[in-house]
Amino acid sequence: MPRIAVFSDVHGNLPALEAITREIQRRKPDHLICLGDLVAFGPQPAETLSFLREEVKPTVVIKGNTDRWITQRVWEKGSAPAVDQVFLDSIAWTADRIGSEGIAYLDSLSDETTLDLGELEIHLCHGMPGDDEQGIKRGVIEQVADAVSKVKAQVVFCGHTHLPLRTRIGDREVLNVGSVGLPFDGDFRPCYLSCFIGHGALQEITFCRVSYSRAKTIDLLEHSDMPGSAVIIHRLQTATPSRPKSQG
Repeated sequence: MPRIAVFSDVHGNLPALEAITREIQRRKPDHLICLGDLVAFGPQPAETLSFLREEVKPTVVIKGNTDRWITQRVWEKGSAPAVDQVFLDSIAWTADRIGSEGIAYLDSLSDETTLDLGELEIHLCHGMPGDDEQGIKRGVIEQVADAVSKVKAQVVFCGHTHLPLRTRIGDREVLNVGSVGLPFDGDFRPCYLSCFIGHGALQEITFCRVSYSRAKTIDLLEHSDMPGSAVIIHRLQTATPSRPKSQG
C-alpha cells in the first residue's frame, strides 16, 4: 500500500519548504509529488530550487503558472493574466536569481501528467486539468466539472488556489493540497497532503500543517530588493490573498 505525500505552491519560501520536508521524511512516502509554483514571489528562489532538486527530490514535479511565466519571460511582453507591473517586475527579479540553468529546469517540467500507481491512476495538475490559471475551489465546482470529467484517472490532485479542499466532482475525487509558501486559508502554517492507496482508493487522507519560522521569511523579504515584497509580507502576516491598503 504505497504512501503518497503531495505539496504545491512553495513560492520561494525556503524555511517553509524545509519544515515540511522534515515532516514528510518522517512519514517515508513511496511517492513525493510537487504540483508547481516553485520560486516566484519569495525571497529565496535560487536556494529554494536547489533545495528542492538536491534534498527533497520529489518523484514527480510539474510546472505551475508562475513557473511557466518565468520560462515565457512574460515581463518582456508586459503582461500576464491578473498580474500588475510590480509582480511582473518580481517575476523578472526571480528569473534573474535562478539564472538560465534554473529557467531551463522549469521549462523541462510537464504542465500536467498522470501517475499510474497500479491500483489507482492519479491526475496531477497545477490549477485544473487543461488550465494552470483556473483553480479548483468552493464556488467554482460547476465551472470546472466538464474539464475534470474528461480526466481518465479516478483522482485529481491540484494546487494553485492556496486553499486546501477535498471534494467529489462527478465520479472523480479531487484534492487541492493547499500551499507550502503562501497559505490563503487563514492558517499561517505550510500545508501538504498525506495519504496511502489501499483497495483501489485513497486512504487516510490528511491535510498536514507544519510550524515554521514565518518571521525568518518575513525578515528575508524586508531585507530583500524583490519588487512586491510588501504585498507578500502582508499575505504571510494574514494568510490571505489580500494586499495592504496602500497597495490597493
